[in-house]
Amino acid sequence: MKLHMWREQTTYRVTRVSAFDQLKPQTFDGSGKDAMRDFRSPPERLSDMKRFIFVGFEKSCYNMAKFDSDPERRMAVILEQDPSVQLWMKPGPNQFRIYDEDNAPYQPDFVVETRTEKLIIETKRASEMTNAQVIRKADAAALWCHIANRANGDGAGIKQWSYLLVPETAVLPNATVGGLMATHTRLVDADLLSRYSLQDESQFSSNEIA
Repeated sequence: MKLHMWREQTTYRVTRVSAFDQLKPQTFDGSGKDAMRDFRSPPERLSDMKRFIFVGFEKSCYNMAKFDSDPERRMAVILEQDPSVQLWMKPGPNQFRIYDEDNAPYQPDFVVETRTEKLIIETKRASEMTNAQVIRKADAAALWCHIANRANGDGAGIKQWSYLLVPETAVLPNATVGGLMATHTRLVDADLLSRYSLQDESQFSSNEIA
């Protein structure tokens, strides 16, 4: 049946809602007596990644985290060692209200604040970079950043949002956040901008989106 399905061009509809909630406690379930592990130390079998609770962070908003893959863990190492990074977090469910064009919620891998920027970062296998679902979520997140920047303005001291879609092959020990931004920032193009409508734009304020 899927062979006969197609997708019509969709319009993103953006409404005035709070985009981010206050930080809420996160709970983790680790299996086994050795479930706690320093984030710099990968498990012997990478397939066991989801079993562990990782600790030892200094810049994370939470003192514990779980990772779905080793590229996610390696990204956390990059964020911790990069001097430009001030804070980072792995958002919990529903902390960011980002929805793709199918109205499916999107929970990004990382949210990062540097000295000059605010970033949403997603890591993916190289083979997934052109996956249709990945692209839809990337478009939604890039559009969210664009709208957040419009709402917040560009005055002195205001940090702009950017969305990074990073292949696992770029998550290397010598990588920096600045280098990843230079090569993997996803920009909003004219086609995407033409496919969204912003409701009640005149009443849109920065504290409602960032």
